[in-house]
Amino acid sequence: MNSNPSIVNVASSFVEERVDACYYKSMHLENYARVISFGSSPLGRIADVTKLSGFEFTKYFTENDNFSREVPCVMSQNVQENNLDLTNTIFISRNTHFALKRSSLSHGEIVLSYTGQYRRAAVVPANKGLLHLGPNVCKITIHKDDPFFITSFLNSYYGQSILDREKTISAQPTVNMARIRTVPVITIEDFSQKYIGNKVRQAETLRAWERKCKNKAENLVTGELKWDNNIQNTSTFNRISSEELQIRLDLKFNSPQRIALLRHFRKHDVIREELSKLVSISAMIGWKGLTTEYYQKTGPWLLRGIEFNDGVIETDKLVCIAEHKYLEQPQIHVREGDIAFSKDGTIGKAVVIPALTNRMAVGSTVARLRILDNVEINPYYLQFILNHKSVQIQVKSFATGVAQPHITQEWIAQLIIPRLLKEEKVADLCLSQSISKKISSSLILSAKLLVEALIENKLTEQEIINAQQALERGDNTLDRQILSRLTLKGIDDKAGAPLFPDLDQLYELLEKAEEPLEEKP
Repeated sequence: MNSNPSIVNVASSFVEERVDACYYKSMHLENYARVISFGSSPLGRIADVTKLSGFEFTKYFTENDNFSREVPCVMSQNVQENNLDLTNTIFISRNTHFALKRSSLSHGEIVLSYTGQYRRAAVVPANKGLLHLGPNVCKITIHKDDPFFITSFLNSYYGQSILDREKTISAQPTVNMARIRTVPVITIEDFSQKYIGNKVRQAETLRAWERKCKNKAENLVTGELKWDNNIQNTSTFNRISSEELQIRLDLKFNSPQRIALLRHFRKHDVIREELSKLVSISAMIGWKGLTTEYYQKTGPWLLRGIEFNDGVIETDKLVCIAEHKYLEQPQIHVREGDIAFSKDGTIGKAVVIPALTNRMAVGSTVARLRILDNVEINPYYLQFILNHKSVQIQVKSFATGVAQPHITQEWIAQLIIPRLLKEEKVADLCLSQSISKKISSSLILSAKLLVEALIENKLTEQEIINAQQALERGDNTLDRQILSRLTLKGIDDKAGAPLFPDLDQLYELLEKAEEPLEEKP
């Protein structure tokens, strides 16, 4: 009897041309069999799969320099689950883009990373402008199916397992085009595809709303602070007066950017307060020997700096800790309205603690900020301004450490916080941005969970069809019933936190995101 469940005896009739162990891993075989038994079609039958050869890319990239910054190329690091992040990429000229039509990208096409950071798929959204294929990414042009449903399948547990099974490893994992075309995709009715695909489309709508809210808040703060980007781009050396010198004489603390910032505040009479006058600050250096051995599948959550970014806590990535370790440190337990502030590694990130479905404490790399009882300041304004350039310049100047940046409680307390007339408006926009970002992530996850529930027979296709038909009649009752069953661990999993704790908030936000964003007087 085989004592290792990851190793199986494979019937000779099932053995294909490949003989590597990963291809016949029991988990992959079981997942592949489930998809086939559900009913599926090879990806190459329902879509055209195209990639750019390395020679072709090198040829046009060397002939057309990157300095034009005209048409961004989508590379593997730009592809996230049903989202494209083009923060760091390379460019080609418009002329080259239009000359190479075969590898240009259009709205509704799918991009799939197949090398390095492989297996991630996203649909090209309508609001990205001109885009082109880069290296290590292929284009999937769907014939008639819903591309948002197809990406949800490819990003699901089963899609990822099948793609992982097909990888070959040389310098880095790679799935070749021939094998991508053989990937089986489950076959379901158009109404079912539309229901699942619409969850991703709704996420796209909320991402657009999130950007509008963020830009509006930025404009409000920029206007009141009379912000000048030259503060960040000032000379690398400067002369300061003795009155401007404080207790530290090092160049980092007295950086030209920080000195320029303080001068700008004085010049424009910006009202400001030290952070210690607004909040109490609690943090731990270490945690009485807290190590990964105390991590559990259930229990209070531990929030570390890696689990929040841009105003959102990724609750599906949080670890749980043993109850007795949680009770050891009550001063770093958090509650709704507290602010978590990263102080090690990627320092200076701030996020408001929302209403929680579980108890939570911050780890040793995070400080807890709690607004003082006698202070009137909206935590979401504080979140926004702590992440703003006017505070981030200070964070960078206060940081110490060689191996990794660190900011102590002493210096966190001395951060200077601008006080604005439109703080409440900024706070409202920041709250809308955070909620939109969180719900859009939950919607993308919901599409994957729905695919997995179908394959595992935990949800029938008829239930999905009925919900979609009801939605088209303006009735969301059946949609609510399905979404209320989803948790961070899957469908009908009582051990998981609800994926959508407040369904009213979801529907209200989707309706609001369709409206123009205007400033109220």
